[in-house]
Amino acid sequence: MLPVNIPVSEFYKSQLHTQVMLPMHWSSVNDNAAQDFTQHNLAILNLWSSKTEVTSHHLDTHEKQSADMARVEQKLDLIINLFQQVLANQSNNNLNLNTVLISVSGISWYIDDPQVQVDQTLLIELSLDTSQLPIYLYSKVIKLDSIHDRTLCTASFNEQNEQVHELMEKWIFNLHRREIANLRQK
Repeated sequence: MLPVNIPVSEFYKSQLHTQVMLPMHWSSVNDNAAQDFTQHNLAILNLWSSKTEVTSHHLDTHEKQSADMARVEQKLDLIINLFQQVLANQSNNNLNLNTVLISVSGISWYIDDPQVQVDQTLLIELSLDTSQLPIYLYSKVIKLDSIHDRTLCTASFNEQNEQVHELMEKWIFNLHRREIANLRQK
């Protein structure tokens, strides 16, 4: 699947956002049937955060570290990756790769479902990268636009736990930084 361009609406203009291809799935949910995914999301986001911190720490201080410490970090990385693979194999993985425009406040992507309506509540399963379990984010559809015979759905994430919010900001900043680096290479 090739990436598609998603126009940046007013919703994203005053906040850090990025366009990226991510595995995701969404479904309509009844507001009364909402589950609390805070602990699950914190576990996934903390795992991602620890993985990126170990990698960047290793790269920044490579010359200063002893060979033993480098081996320990490599083993930890391997354990984290194996743990992710085991969890991913146990999960019901119905995620499809989609181009999304995402910020800490919401997400936009093209949909094919004519039943989606503004103010509808959705449960979005979103993987931080292709190898991780998804985080679960409740959102409210705030806008549907018809663009070139396709429907662009923009949904605002519901109120989140402060720790989840902070880790999502860190993740989106990392995605944004990667997007800028890719643009510079072109």
